[in-house]
Amino acid sequence: MKLDYHYGKQALQYAMVEIPLLMFIDDAFEPLSIEAKVVYGILLQRIRLANRNGWRDEDGKLYVIYPLEQMHKDIGLSTRTISDSLKQLEDLGIVDICVRGQGKPNLYYVKNFIYKDEKSDSRPAKIACLN
Repeated sequence: MKLDYHYGKQALQYAMVEIPLLMFIDDAFEPLSIEAKVVYGILLQRIRLANRNGWRDEDGKLYVIYPLEQMHKDIGLSTRTISDSLKQLEDLGIVDICVRGQGKPNLYYVKNFIYKDEKSDSRPAKIACLN
């Protein structure tokens, strides 16, 4: 068998964005647009980067740093569509957004939407934003 090597960006063909199946089959996620589900999948993928970079708050919660313009370039959706999608995710309670202002990118806390105690409807309190 004669096989070739991987070069440059060819290695990226194995990098996948995963979107939890539950987002498509559970009625709780019906309010989300398909774009919001894709944005959530991208943010989930970025959690790995956050872990490697040590992006944690004082409580140890991971957060994602991802400028809106970079999301636009990476995902190919308009910044307005991405902003609307992020708002949907925040309204549903599966992403907390910390707006830092002063030209700093927002921080995104991507939540695990499977509760430890599924009988409980109590949601964690909103996080305090880092400066």
